[in-house]
Amino acid sequence: MNKDKIREIIDFVGEVGKLEATWRFSATFKDRKESVADHSWRLSLLSFLVADELKLNLNLAQTLKIAIVHDLAEALTGEIDAFRVITGEISKKSKDKNELKAIMTITSNFSFGKNIKELWQEYLDQATREAKYVRALDKLEAFLTILEAGHQEYKQNVFYGNYADEAVSNFAELEPLLAEVKKRLKKELSKGKIEWKE
Repeated sequence: MNKDKIREIIDFVGEVGKLEATWRFSATFKDRKESVADHSWRLSLLSFLVADELKLNLNLAQTLKIAIVHDLAEALTGEIDAFRVITGEISKKSKDKNELKAIMTITSNFSFGKNIKELWQEYLDQATREAKYVRALDKLEAFLTILEAGHQEYKQNVFYGNYADEAVSNFAELEPLLAEVKKRLKKELSKGKIEWKE
């Protein structure tokens, strides 16, 4: 590997390394801290684990690449809590526009940037089976994080239980997993008298 490539990789990893200090769930949790990098790692773990266990017909290398890069834009935009989009505080259109601008900025100075941007765009476009799978697991992973944090950490008085439904319906093999996660999450949030909305 030549020195220019080595420098480029180091610079890129440094740029997107900001995800380690980009916090998620600002509108959702009281005190719990989880970074976007934490989420991307766990989504990648779920991606291969579930695919292997369910013997899904997927290009696993492509799936893992999408899982790893799907939130790279947040290194510049920060994470927008889904609760803020669901409740209309921030529009999805505005969020998507800002993230597209950010991914263009992040990838434009690197020779491999086009490949990274294409993976990110594949996730956004949802045209492939791999992208649909990662999107469905992305939503499920958010549910799992809230479940693990428990009702004590959830700072809203309502929970939108249909958040993952559309994404999972586009990858039907995951519907039993969603049903089990929702059952557990509904039970946990009921302990805090948090309203469940579909």
